[in-house]
Amino acid sequence: MGDGLLVVVITVGLAIWLLLYVVGARSTPRDVVWLAGGPVPADEAAVYGRYLDRHRRHRLLGALLGVAFAVVIGIRWFGAVRIGIGLGHPLGDVLFCGLAGTIAGALSAETFRLSPVRSPRVTASLQARPRTAGVSRPVVVARSLTLAAVVVGALSLPGSGYPAVSALGGVIMVGLAEATRAATLRRRRPVLSERARVVDGRIRAFSLEALANLELSAAVLAGGWTLAHVPGWAVAGPAAVVRGGVTLAALVAAVILLRRARTSPPARFVAP
Repeated sequence: MGDGLLVVVITVGLAIWLLLYVVGARSTPRDVVWLAGGPVPADEAAVYGRYLDRHRRHRLLGALLGVAFAVVIGIRWFGAVRIGIGLGHPLGDVLFCGLAGTIAGALSAETFRLSPVRSPRVTASLQARPRTAGVSRPVVVARSLTLAAVVVGALSLPGSGYPAVSALGGVIMVGLAEATRAATLRRRRPVLSERARVVDGRIRAFSLEALANLELSAAVLAGGWTLAHVPGWAVAGPAAVVRGGVTLAALVAAVILLRRARTSPPARFVAP
């Protein structure tokens, strides 16, 4: 594919991104009610709305940059752009790179929590922080899958570098998700009113749940890619059918988990 066509692809992608960025990043009153758990006063609704808008913009920007990266790398270096586990190189796969960009966008949306709130007076809340439920099951599974992918990728290095690239991509994505979770859990909290604590708690809980799904989605996707590219394994016969089924299941699971991490309510949700 020539450089002229590559320029056209990038231009069209940027136009689509601008349209989605302007239209798709705005929260609605229905979105706010869903996140808040019910109708809330206007000032609280504004806080929820700003949070959703920021996350959508950052996630959308990260996802589109990831997809653009996959398109450019796939066309320029691998001659094709793919979507699906095991098809070509992972850096030329729009789902793999798009998910990585989404997680990176979620991290950038949460980095404001790392900056301390500046005030002429030093204040602190003496109220105990709410107890967290510990590490959730999706996070534990994501860590285990990532570790398994790293082991498989390292063992496959003498024959092929593709499994190692997939495993490394999983480590990066899961690491970004872990860093975002740490930022959400450990961020400093100023003195808050009772209602502000409720808002803070709901936003924190939403962020942790969404990040857990993103982290598990990344681990499943990277694990599927690593398994699909193990050299000399299940290239023919019944074992190849099993391998294809496993990689397809990993792809479907990654998409479902990515969908669960959305910043909008499900279609069946009815705002009271």
